Amino acid sequence: MGQISFEVSAGGRSVGLRSFVGAIPGVVWLLSSAVMVALDARRRPVTATIGYAAALFVVSGWLRAGRPAFQPIVPGAPEMLAALALTVVAAVVGGQLARRVATRLTT
Repeated sequence: MGQISFEVSAGGRSVGLRSFVGAIPGVVWLLSSAVMVALDARRRPVTATIGYAAALFVVSGWLRAGRPAFQPIVPGAPEMLAALALTVVAAVVGGQLARRVATRLTT
């Protein structure tokens, strides 16, 4: 293991609850997928993709910012807003592409 993974592991040891920490990625994806389902991806693929991306951004960012190993490198508000804007732009492009693929597959 590299030095970075060692430091992240050492920084997170005070948290405890290892079994819960191992389930966090699944919870993040489940919450993001629930947002996408709630926004009805079949009828509104762009809106659902934006919702999925925003939920994934917020939940994963919040969880990482709460980890002791990552707290010193948490970006400020301007950087977070720029990252969120890029995430939304990528989601719009992805949603448009998904709509085109779905249209071609159904015709």
